[in-house]
Amino acid sequence: MNHLISSQNVEKKLIKKEILRHPLVCGGCHTLLMYNRGATSVQCSCCHTVNMALEANQVAHVNCGNCRMLLLYQYGARSVKCAIRNFVTSVGGSESAAEQKCNS
Repeated sequence: MNHLISSQNVEKKLIKKEILRHPLVCGGCHTLLMYNRGATSVQCSCCHTVNMALEANQVAHVNCGNCRMLLLYQYGARSVKCAIRNFVTSVGGSESAAEQKCNS
């Protein structure tokens, strides 16, 4: 019987496990969280905030209209609030407010 586990097999399993994990910054306390691929939400172990976990193809980005911080948001959202400045940036949906005004 072979009771020894080779270090190569252990290393391969660890690498495979890490590939299936994704990073997420908690919206409540800004702690870096790791979650398993396919999860829809992640609860922070520090502040207990429940954060939405989105796949890469469900996320868009925009710069904050106040501080220019890069903000991520779910496709379809009309606005996104900056966690640093509490500034709400409109992301418009199908047309921006300026385009709608010009078309009126």
